[in-house]
Amino acid sequence: MAGTALAATAAWTGAPLLALWVGSQADNGSQPALIAVIIVVVVLAVLEFALVTLLSVLNRRWERAAGIRPETRRPPPWYSSMRGERDRDVIRHRGVSGPEKVVAVCCATAMLVFEFWFFFLSGSSLPSG
Repeated sequence: MAGTALAATAAWTGAPLLALWVGSQADNGSQPALIAVIIVVVVLAVLEFALVTLLSVLNRRWERAAGIRPETRRPPPWYSSMRGERDRDVIRHRGVSGPEKVVAVCCATAMLVFEFWFFFLSGSSLPSG
C-alpha cells in the first residue's frame, strides 16, 4: 500500500516537477524554446506511463496476495449488448481493491490541496489599482 501511495503521489507531484526540471536543463534563454516544451511533454508522458504501469503491477500483486482471482477478459463496451453486465454490477460483485482506494484518496487529497492553495494562498493575478 505504501508503494501505491508513493506512486500515486508521484504522478501528481514528482513526475511534473521532474519533467519541468529536465525541460529547464535543455533551455538556456529567458523565453522557453519549443524544444524545451517538447522535452517537458515527452518526459511527462513517459513518466506518467511508467507510473500508471507501476500502479497496475502493484494492484495485481495486491490482488494476488489477497487471494482475489484475476478478472476474466471483458470485451469492449461497444461489443456487448445493452442488457449485458454493467460496471457497477462488476464492482458490487468484485469490490474495489485496496490500491484503488489509495489512489482515489491520493487524487482527492491532491485536488483539495490545490483548491486550498488556489483560493487562499495564491493571491490574485489581476492588476491592483
